[in-house]
Parts: sequence; structure tokens; C-alpha cells
Amino acid sequence: RATTASTRLFMTVLVVAILNSVLTGSMVNVVLSEIRGTFDVSTAQISWVITAYSLMYAVGIPLFGRISDFIGTRTLFLAGIAGFALGSLIVAVAPSFALVIFGRFIQGAGGAAVPALSMVMIARVMPPDQRGGAMGLTASAVGVGSAIGPLVGGSIGDSVGWRFLFIAPVVISAFIMVL
Repeated sequence: RATTASTRLFMTVLVVAILNSVLTGSMVNVVLSEIRGTFDVSTAQISWVITAYSLMYAVGIPLFGRISDFIGTRTLFLAGIAGFALGSLIVAVAPSFALVIFGRFIQGAGGAAVPALSMVMIARVMPPDQRGGAMGLTASAVGVGSAIGPLVGGSIGDSVGWRFLFIAPVVISAFIMVL
């Protein structure tokens, strides 16, 4: 069966959203020392930058999957992207370490909508003969995002600073929401 323009757009949105979500989770690891220096926090405290995101991401994925049984997936997906963008913005402009952690909680909660709802939307929207390929493509985006995150984070962090790692996801999220 031929792939339509709307199917290509749908899959582009999902893949870009997954890359944005996963990349943001993995690229921060390499700039923790810069964030730590900005706020003069301990090693134990700085670990919350990763923990806050990961915790909300892990808890949020099954919750979004379940909530999608009651709320439209498109609305929930957009709310997740908006939450992810809001959390990113909070971290980007945070004047205190507490706000960085708060922003990472919000970012992780919103970001969790992306992988959970991507699979739900593929299952609901794609014809049965195209579901496997679509799910494989989104799973590949998870792998690529995880793999290149540290490289992207290090490059951007070194060239323009750690805060830009949180500005870029806001812009990308706005693009995703428009599409």
C-alpha cells in the first residue's frame, strides 16, 4: 500500500517528538558539571537533574497510556508536548537550582507522553500492515536519541552553554505542536 502525505507527516511528528524527548533526557548528562558550577551544589544534589526527569518519565509512560483510554490521544499528546516545553523553558531560565529540578520534573512528565502515546496512536491510526514498520521507526528514534544525546549535549554545551540545551527543545516542541 502506498504511503500518503498525511501518513508521512504523522510519522515525522512522532519521530521528531521522540527524538526531542529522548535526546533531552540523555544530552544533559555531559553538562552536569557546568550546571553544578552555576548553582554551586553538591554531587548528591546535581544527581537530581537526571533523577527528576527519569523518575517522571518512568512513572508517566504507563499513566499516559492508560489515560489515553479516556482522553483523546491527540489532545493528550499535545498536552504532553506543551508540558515538556514548559519544563524545558523553566530549566532554561531558572535562577535557582530548585527551579531547575522543578522544571526537570515537569519536563519529564510531559516527555513521558511522547513514547507512550506514539505507540497508542500508531496502533489506532496505522493500517495493520504498516504498524510494524511504524513502530520500528519510532523505536529506532529512541535508540538514535539515546546514542547521540551525549554528543549533541557536549557540543552544544561547550559552544553556547548548558541553558541552550533547554531552549532548543522549546523551539522543537513548538514546531511539533504546529505540525
